[in-house]
Amino acid sequence: MFTRSGSPFILCRYECEGRSAGSLHGANSSGDNKTLPTIQIVGYQGAAVCVVSLVEADTPNRAHPHNLVGKDGLCKQGVCSVQINKPDMTYAFQNLGIQCVKKKEITESLEVRKKIKVDPFKQGFDHAKSTSIDLNMVRLCFQVFLKQNKMLVPLEPVVSDVVKDRKTYSDIQIVDLSDDSSPVEGGKKILIFCEKVTKDDIEVHFLQTDMNGRQVVAKGEFTPVGVHKQFGISLKTPPYPNKDIYQPARCSLYLYKPKSGEKSDPKDFYYYPKSMKQEKPMSPALAEMLPPATGGNNMKRGRAPKQTNNPEELSSGQIIVPAKCSPAQLRGGGGGVTVVSPSKPAGAEPLQHLTEYLESQSLTNDILVSQPAQTFQQMSGESRFRTFLPALATFLYGI
Repeated sequence: MFTRSGSPFILCRYECEGRSAGSLHGANSSGDNKTLPTIQIVGYQGAAVCVVSLVEADTPNRAHPHNLVGKDGLCKQGVCSVQINKPDMTYAFQNLGIQCVKKKEITESLEVRKKIKVDPFKQGFDHAKSTSIDLNMVRLCFQVFLKQNKMLVPLEPVVSDVVKDRKTYSDIQIVDLSDDSSPVEGGKKILIFCEKVTKDDIEVHFLQTDMNGRQVVAKGEFTPVGVHKQFGISLKTPPYPNKDIYQPARCSLYLYKPKSGEKSDPKDFYYYPKSMKQEKPMSPALAEMLPPATGGNNMKRGRAPKQTNNPEELSSGQIIVPAKCSPAQLRGGGGGVTVVSPSKPAGAEPLQHLTEYLESQSLTNDILVSQPAQTFQQMSGESRFRTFLPALATFLYGI
C-alpha cells in the first residue's frame, strides 16, 4: 500500500466552534495547484475497504483522541471508511478534515474508538487517562481490508507524515527585513519581522564565504530581550570574513531552531566595502512630503528668490525684462485693460518745443513756424497728418 501524505500543517477546529474542520491537502499542495491525500493499493485488483483513523505521531502510534470528519465514504465516530475498486486502485480524499477535542474530552473520545474496535497497532486504550498525549500533532493511519471469498483480509497499516496544529507549530518564516545590507565590519542594527518564534529556541544565521571560498555560518548578535513578542527580532550583524572586498558581497540570512534543526527560507543579504558609502534612494512617498529645494536659506516661505541683474551670478535660465512703465503709470481696469496716461499733459508746451524744432530745421513755411497752433486747428484731418507727421516723428524718435 502506498500513500501520498497530506499537508504538514492544519488549523485545529473544535466541535463547539460550530464550523467546518476544513479539508486536508496533499504534501505538494500550493495556492495555484491543490493536491489531495491519496492512497494506492499495489499488487491487487478488486474490491477493498480502507479505514482511516488518527494515531499519535510517535511510535508505537497509539489511537489519538482527535476525530476525522468529512463527506468521503462513511465518516462517523471519528473514523472514515471508503470502498476502493478502480483499475488503478487509488483513492483521493477530497473532504477529509480533523476535528480536535479538548483535554477533558480525551477519555470520552477514546472510549468511542474502543467500542468500534479501531486500534490499528493493537496498543489498547490504557493511555486514555494519560497526560502525555500531544494534542497538537497526529498522523493519519490507513487500514486496508481486501475482500476475498466473502472475507476481509487486513493489510499492514500505513501512516502519513506528521500533521501539526498551525497555531502551535507554525513554519518559521522571515516576513520582512528593515535592511538587507551591512558594512563588512558588521555591528549594524537589523530588525527582522517573522512568524511565531520562541526566544530560547531561535538563532539568526548568516551564510557567508570566507577568503578561501568556503561557506561559513556566522550568527547574528542578540539576546532573548531582542525577541519582541515572538514576531520580531532586533539584532546586530556579524562581521564579514573578508574585510578587503571591493564590491558588495552577497550572502544568505535565515532563521534557525537549534532544538529541531528547522530552517526558514533564506533571504539575500549584502555586505559592502569600507570605501563604499551606503546610499539608499529616497522613497517616492517621502519625497512628496518634503518641501521643494530652495537653492539657499535666504528664501522666505512662499516667496520666490529676488531676481538681480548681477552679471557674475549664474544664469537661472530666465530672461529679466525691465519694466517699460512705472507702477504709478499703470492702472488696472475691468477686463484686464490697462490705461497708460501720457507722461506730459496736453497743452501749448509740446507745440512750443515743436516750433523750436521746426525753426532749427530752417523750414520756410511761415504759417507753420509763426502760428503752428492756429494752423493746426485750421487744417483738416488729412492735412494735419501729412504736414506734421514727418516732423513729429523726427522730433520724438529721431527718425
